[in-house]
Amino acid sequence: MLKTKQVLNSLETQILKFVHLKDYKSAEVYIKKENSVLKFDKCADWLLSKLVLKPQVEKIFNKKHIYCVWDLLLTKPLRNEHYTQITPIIHAKDYACIQGTVVSKKAGNPYTIVIDDGYGRLDCKWFNLNQFLKHILKNIKVGSHVVCEGKITEFGLFKEMHHPRIKASSQFKPHIEVIYPSFGNLKNTTIKKIIEQHLLLSPNPPYDYLPYTIIARNNLPFLSEVFEALHVKSAFDEKIEKRLKYDELFLMQLGLALQEAYKTNEPISIEFDEDFLQKIEKKLPFELTIDQKKAINTILNDMHYAKTSSRLLQGDVGSGKTIVALICALAVLKNNYQVCIMSPTTSLAEQTFTVAKKFLEDEGFNVGLLVSTTKKKNEIYQAVKDFKIHCLIGTHALLNEKLEFSNLGFLVIDEQHRFGVDQRKILSSKGKSAYMLIMSATPIPRSLVLQFMVKLKLLKSVLCQKTEKRFIQFIFIKSLKIKPFCMQEKRY
Repeated sequence: MLKTKQVLNSLETQILKFVHLKDYKSAEVYIKKENSVLKFDKCADWLLSKLVLKPQVEKIFNKKHIYCVWDLLLTKPLRNEHYTQITPIIHAKDYACIQGTVVSKKAGNPYTIVIDDGYGRLDCKWFNLNQFLKHILKNIKVGSHVVCEGKITEFGLFKEMHHPRIKASSQFKPHIEVIYPSFGNLKNTTIKKIIEQHLLLSPNPPYDYLPYTIIARNNLPFLSEVFEALHVKSAFDEKIEKRLKYDELFLMQLGLALQEAYKTNEPISIEFDEDFLQKIEKKLPFELTIDQKKAINTILNDMHYAKTSSRLLQGDVGSGKTIVALICALAVLKNNYQVCIMSPTTSLAEQTFTVAKKFLEDEGFNVGLLVSTTKKKNEIYQAVKDFKIHCLIGTHALLNEKLEFSNLGFLVIDEQHRFGVDQRKILSSKGKSAYMLIMSATPIPRSLVLQFMVKLKLLKSVLCQKTEKRFIQFIFIKSLKIKPFCMQEKRY
């Protein structure tokens, strides 16, 4: 491993030298050499390959959203049980390894074996035994020297171990037992075996999918070291945790970058007069607050310059989020685009509809309402498709696949935390270039994160479907040219 790092350090020096000279062709030559050392392509193909499992076992893993090798190997163990040394019963706590002599046995439910090590006694109990375990316990005689491994349960001065692993003292070998989360009716030994089998298919270490320039700059362990620490050595420490956190953030940033790279539709661009807001404010029965004006100007500038495709508008109940959305909607409508507003409940949708109808129909735009109790829905679908309804307000009924917009330009989602990611994705797909405004009165960190969830799902589909087979090279070139999506300078 040390020799590998020396070779990679030398290659990194050459790469940075040519990047400094803006000789990217020569830099790519050394990138290929770096690739041959760390096997980036092989690592990527292996990580994105399907699991080699029986159909019934594959279904169990799929229910836990584990579809490829990458998902499987990122499954962290629940705990590591250390059975590396014998502990006297009097000092035994949590998970321990006890050695002693069998002093008594009692068949039944529970099946009980009492062990004495000279410092105390331990009751080992098994409930609802199968035939295989009954056969094993029957062969353990009184007076035998045995070792029991398991969790200690204390009842006052008495100590018990429920369903321990029991074996003859001569068979004991110090070891660490890795315990994984439950997967249906699969045993822990089966899960361990599956992980071991897939690790055997990995490229010869060291391997990674990140460029060495990023690994070295952030003092990260190789991916091969991460998987070995998690599943082989059971040595999860701060360095491994740092790598996992970095990967999560890096892949999120990569997902956003890939979305930009493969974006086929530019965000909408609207035109409006300089005194647009002043004219609207004169028609209102109240004066807009400074924060409302600031929010409106920010959103309108986004759409005018086609800067971004979404914003989160957060404010307390009654702070005027709806009027901000409607003023922006009016600017969009004047540019011959349609507007859609989705509320979580029928009462909120009807309330928004009443305000919007009064505000927008005075400007000559038709407003429609679509909720679960709406009659003649097909007529509304047709009117929206024919551009006869300019602004449509509704609830989950808007998610109907029959609803098609003629030219959706502005999508508003109210109380966004009450909708699922897939629901927002369905609605946003009805307008490929639509600007999305997400509104919330819930000041929680999750509100900020939810904006990126659809983009993260895009990343998942890009990687798992392998639509970009050589996404590793994409990371290389972007990181060499120091694009902002790569969190190279972040420290934990």
